[in-house]
Amino acid sequence: MKPGSNLSNLIWAVSEKILTIVLTLITTAALARYFGVELFGSYQYAMSILFVATSLTWLCPAEALFSKVKPDGTIENSIIVTSIIYRFTVSILVWLGVFLYVMLYIESSSQLAFILILTITLIYSEPLGVFRFLLECQGYYHLTARVRLFSLITKVSLTLIFVYFTLHPAIVIAPVVIETLLVSCLCYHLIKKYDKTLRVSLSHFDKKVAKMFFFEGIKLWFGLVCMNFFLKLDRLILQDKTSDKIFGLYSAAFSVLEQLTSLSTMIFAVLGPALIYRASAVELQKNTLKLSGLMLCAGTIGATIMFFLSDYFIVFVYGDSYLESVAMFKMLVFVVPLVFFDLALNAFVIKNKSALFFFFKWLSVLLTAYIVMDTYLDSHGWLAGVYGYYAGFIAAVVISLCYFYFYKTKGGSCRL
Repeated sequence: MKPGSNLSNLIWAVSEKILTIVLTLITTAALARYFGVELFGSYQYAMSILFVATSLTWLCPAEALFSKVKPDGTIENSIIVTSIIYRFTVSILVWLGVFLYVMLYIESSSQLAFILILTITLIYSEPLGVFRFLLECQGYYHLTARVRLFSLITKVSLTLIFVYFTLHPAIVIAPVVIETLLVSCLCYHLIKKYDKTLRVSLSHFDKKVAKMFFFEGIKLWFGLVCMNFFLKLDRLILQDKTSDKIFGLYSAAFSVLEQLTSLSTMIFAVLGPALIYRASAVELQKNTLKLSGLMLCAGTIGATIMFFLSDYFIVFVYGDSYLESVAMFKMLVFVVPLVFFDLALNAFVIKNKSALFFFFKWLSVLLTAYIVMDTYLDSHGWLAGVYGYYAGFIAAVVISLCYFYFYKTKGGSCRL
C-alpha cells in the first residue's frame, strides 16, 4: 500500500477526531449509567491519575524524534531502538511510582482496582508509540487512523457487551487496556510490513542517543507535566474534599466539557500545521492572530450552543441520576473559549522552541489554580474547582499574550 496523499490523510484525521469524540461519549455514558454516580466518580479519578502519570513518561516526546526523520520518513534503527528502550525504562519507573503511591495512599478498594488496571497501559503505550510515529512520518496517517478507530470501536463494543452482561466493574474497564494494546500491536505489524529497513534489536541501543533524548526531552517535560497536572488538578483535589456523590456528578459534568474542548484539537489539527508550524518568521505573528481569533470564535459558539442544550444533552446521555451535573456544567462551559484561544497561543510558544517560558507559563498556571482552589475549597466546595480552572486558563491566556507582545516588540527574536 502506498502512503496516503495529504488530502486523504487530512480527511482521515478529521473523521477520526469526530468519531473518537462520539464513540468516547458512548463509552463514558455506558459506564456512567452502569456504575452509578459514586462509582463513576472513582473511575474518573483513576482516569485522572492515568492522565497525569502518562505525562510523566514523556521524557522522549515526539518533538525529540522530528529532527531525526529522513526525507523519506524513515529513522535510523539505532535511534528507533534506543527511543523504545529509553521510553520503556522511563515508563517502568513511572508505573512503579504510581504503584507505590496507590498502595500507600489509596484506601478505596474500587479506586485501587481501577488505577492498577488502567495504569498497565503505561508500561507499553509510550514505548510502542514509536511505531505509530514512524507510520505517520512515512505518510500512513490514514492507516494509523483506521487502527485507532478499529481499536476504539472494539473498546466500545466490549464495554457495551460487558455492561449488558452486568460483569464486575474491574472487568468492564478492561477494554480501555485492550484498546491501547491493539493500537500498539497493530502499528508494529504495519510498520514491519511497509518499512523493510526496520530492524529492532537490542544491539542497536546507543547510550549517546539515549543521553541526547534525555537532554532534548527534559526541555519540554517540566512544562508538559505542569500543564497536565493543571488539567486534572480539580479532580485530584476534590476527590478527597467532597462527598462521593458530588464528586461523581462533577466528574460527569467535566467529562462532557472535555469532549467539547477536544474539538479544539480537531480544529487545530486541520489549521495549525499550515498556519503555525510551517509558517515563516514573517507570517508567524499574523497567522497566530488569525488562528487565535478563529479558535476563540469557535469556542464561544460551541460553549453557547452546549449551554442551552445541556439540560437535555446530559440527562439524555448519562440518565436522570446526573441531573445535578447540568448546573455544574453550565458553570464550567464558558471556560471553553479560553481553552480554544490558548491552544493557538500555546502553539506559538512551542513553535519558537521557548521551552523555559513554556515551563514558566504552566507552572504559573498550576500554582494559580491551586491557590484559588485551596482558598475557596472549604467555603464553596466543588465550585472551588470551577474557580481554579477559570483562574488557571485566564492566567495561561494572559501569560501567552504577554509573550506574544514581547516577541513582537523584539522583532521576532524572543526565545527563552
